[in-house]
Parts: sequence; structure tokens; C-alpha cells
Amino acid sequence: MDVKSLISVIITTYKRSDMLTRAIDSVLAQTYPNIEIVVVDDNDPETEHRQKTENRMAAYVSDDRIRYVKHDKNRNGAAARNTGIAESRGDIVCFLDDDDWYFPEKLERQAAYLLENEQFDAVTCGWRRGGADRLPPAEGDSSFDILSGRNYIYTDVIMMRRDAAVVIGGWDERFRRNQDSAFMLRFFEAGRLAGAVREVLCGNDVSDRSNVLSAAEFHRQCDFFLSVHEPTVRRLEKKVPNARAKIWSRRYRGVMVEYIKEREFGKAFRIYLDMIKYIPFRFNKELMAYAGWKLINMHRGS
Repeated sequence: MDVKSLISVIITTYKRSDMLTRAIDSVLAQTYPNIEIVVVDDNDPETEHRQKTENRMAAYVSDDRIRYVKHDKNRNGAAARNTGIAESRGDIVCFLDDDDWYFPEKLERQAAYLLENEQFDAVTCGWRRGGADRLPPAEGDSSFDILSGRNYIYTDVIMMRRDAAVVIGGWDERFRRNQDSAFMLRFFEAGRLAGAVREVLCGNDVSDRSNVLSAAEFHRQCDFFLSVHEPTVRRLEKKVPNARAKIWSRRYRGVMVEYIKEREFGKAFRIYLDMIKYIPFRFNKELMAYAGWKLINMHRGS
């Protein structure tokens, strides 16, 4: 890879045509010059959302850096990103959700990092979400950070060598949620490593709440996520003390909180009973830490 390498930015869109223009324009405004944009429309044909997206994309028809690909039916975000990888021509691929955006130097900073660090097949960066700046996990294998929820690697922060994305099998299309986490865990399980540019280089929009899961579905997705990644949990148990307890306590604390938000107190209490049966100390410690964090944030907001 050299500084002139073509970078393919894959933008997937579904029911958010009103935000799509900002995402596309943020890529066109990059200081890195050699780019292509692959917009994958995951809306069902013959719907209002497809029509609105087509109308938005008409403004870019004369720009040969942009290609517009339409699914014949809604298939989900992971499938749309795999379509984007298949359609891409660059040596490097990046991903951007339609409601988010890149800061102008994102591609330049990350491409320079990959050029200088050939031991890494991907590089992440920091992001701004809900007004707060967050930095990525450290360089290397971030499997434990992702599984435990200690840190995340969101879709928008990922830059990856295209051949690595293809070799690992792309995005796992079974996932409705945690798609970015599943993608990066697959990457790490293949023995690949990710670097990190510890700068905030993209923004996440949190205003659209139309796709929020119910507590019960959140619970099902958590169970599925952990069952699929059980081999990774077992691998981490050999490296990280109390890895399973830390992962399960963090994940199921989240499930318990979602039930409480919906006033499903009986289901929340059953989660608590299940967890203290197996990991009493760790789960109670996790709940105390979460309660302390909430109190601190309530105090700051008052």
C-alpha cells in the first residue's frame, strides 16, 4: 500500500435518506484525494424510503467517485456492507453509517498509519457520540475489550485492508445487532491485529431512536452474541483472569438495566438471580460500579 492507494468508503443506508447527504459529503470533503464511495441502498424496492433515497442520490449522478448499488430486498446492515466490499475496487475499505459522518482528515490519518505499520491489517480511531469524545482500544487484539463492553469498535471508525476483510469472510449476516463487534471479533479470531489512531476523527448521530430494541429482544441478542463467540471467551480465559465472569457480568448487567427501563422488574430480578448463582461477587461489583457511575453523571447534570 502507498499513499496513492484507492480507499473505498462503503455507506449503507436504510430509512434515513434525510441524513445520507451529510454522510456522503463528509467523505467528499476528505483531505485524502484518492477515494471512491459505494452507497448500498438496503431499502425494500417500491417503498417510500427507496424513492427518497433515489432522489437524494440523483444529485451525485455526475460524480464518478460515487456508485449507487440497490438491494432487491432489505437484507440488513451486515449484508449491505458485504455487498459494498464485493463492489469495492480499493486496496482499503472503510465503513460509514448513513446517519454518521467523517471529520475531514479521517482517511488521511488512518491511511498514513497503515502505511507506516504494516503489521496491522486494520486501524481504528476515536469518535464523538452524544457530545462526548471517546478513544479506541489499544493496538493489538481487542477481543476482550469488545466482549466485556469495556470499549467498542464502532462501524465508522474501522479502516481495513480489503484483502483481510475478504479473507475473514466479511460481516456476519446472522446478526441483527452487534454487527460491528461481531465483524471485529471475527477479524481478531483470524489472528489479525488492529492499530489505533488516538484522535477523534468521526461523529455518531444518536438522534434516531426508531430502531431501538425491546428489552426482551436485547436479551435474545445478548444470548446469541455470547453463544456465537463462546470459542473466543474460552480463548480469553487462558489470557485474562476471570475473563468469563467479567464478560458475562457486563453484558447481563446491560440486559437487567433494559428490563428495569421497561419496568419489567420480575424479569430484571430473574437476571440478577441467575447471575449471582454463578458469579455473585463479580456481578454485584458490576452493579455497584454502574450505580456509582449513574450517580456521578446525575450529579454532573444537576
